Amino acid sequence: PGKRNEKLDRKFSKVGVDGLPVQALLDITSACNCDCLSCYHKDDLDGFYPELKDIKKRIDKLKDLGILIIEVTGGEPFLRSDLSEILDYIKYKGLLFYIVTNAEFLKDADTTLIKSLKNANGLAVSLDGYGKIHDKMRRRPGLFKKILRGLDLCFSNNIPVVLVSTLNEENISSVPKMLRLANKYNFILHLRPTIVTGAALTNNFKKHYPVEKIRKFLEKDGVRNGFLGEKRNLLAPCGYYGCGLRRRISIDVYGNIFPCVMDRSRNIGNVSKFTPDLLFKELVKESLYFLKQHKDCIKCDKLVRHK
Repeated sequence: PGKRNEKLDRKFSKVGVDGLPVQALLDITSACNCDCLSCYHKDDLDGFYPELKDIKKRIDKLKDLGILIIEVTGGEPFLRSDLSEILDYIKYKGLLFYIVTNAEFLKDADTTLIKSLKNANGLAVSLDGYGKIHDKMRRRPGLFKKILRGLDLCFSNNIPVVLVSTLNEENISSVPKMLRLANKYNFILHLRPTIVTGAALTNNFKKHYPVEKIRKFLEKDGVRNGFLGEKRNLLAPCGYYGCGLRRRISIDVYGNIFPCVMDRSRNIGNVSKFTPDLLFKELVKESLYFLKQHKDCIKCDKLVRHK
């Protein structure tokens, strides 16, 4: 996994795309087998599967817009029977990619899909607790045991994995066990806070930013810190982790572009209509909008400007 990440970093460092994002989240389905307590775009999960030809057109367009890496997501990507064809097409277009999954069906991957997964830069496997705590957070009994079988498959096939854990008061006690699990496979554990939006808002989650409680874990090898801002010694001042405004965009199952990947209330239109120049102009407008409308964005902007 480490060598793959270094290769990815080198490729990014050689690319200069003035004012345009280099990463896109691509929803390939809005169907999901889980009902997560803190899903940030719960309201978007309407069970839709866009046609393969439309997904390929979006991949073509994203490359034309300067995108270098695609985050294949959903919904749950592994619900698509043609997932390997989608991944192979991304590779054919010369783009980097990784897949975000809850990993329930990872254990069932056949040889064709495994071959496609080995071409990825890795898998981001959601792990919101250990054992029954994870199953409770995902409202999916038995899911954790299925994840373990999927991790075995990835390890035996040398497929890099990042275990992504969204922390809150319900699961923070699981951090030590999750770290031991990651170390067992030599996988990375990514720790980040719960964003109080979507299902987390509906389920009355409190804004929980437990940096001090887990700081000793954030400093360990094999742990990726999702609690710090771009200047790695600063606590992120806003409620959105990993803000990627102007650096990444999100494309939903209908082809709509969301400039802020965490705020699903505002899109700028269908990706099919955009040219690089038009996308640049629209993203500039959206950046100004977020700075005016969202207190978190204002705080973050002021902090970065004065550091």
